[in-house]
Amino acid sequence: MRPSLDTAMLDVVDADARGIGDLVVTTLSNEYMPLLRYRIGDLCSRTVQSYRTAYVIHGRAADAFHIAAGRRVTVRTSTRRSPGPRGLHTTRSRRKTALLR
Repeated sequence: MRPSLDTAMLDVVDADARGIGDLVVTTLSNEYMPLLRYRIGDLCSRTVQSYRTAYVIHGRAADAFHIAAGRRVTVRTSTRRSPGPRGLHTTRSRRKTALLR
């Protein structure tokens, strides 16, 4: 995801060792009542390149959980690493297929 720098500023706070943290937004379009560092409830990581900054959404903070090792598991990491008939990826794929019919 690439933000519109004319209307908002994005930042990642409370990032873990993998760089995944809470997305905070500051709006620039409403000069009378802007949102200042508003946590919108998404988890994301930021990649800074020489020509742009890109953000990858990892899911909602409410859907993430911590495992015994202390690492946070997000929707993005759980769907990529759990293939098979009982994995979340399969469940979500079936749900999407059922909605399309």
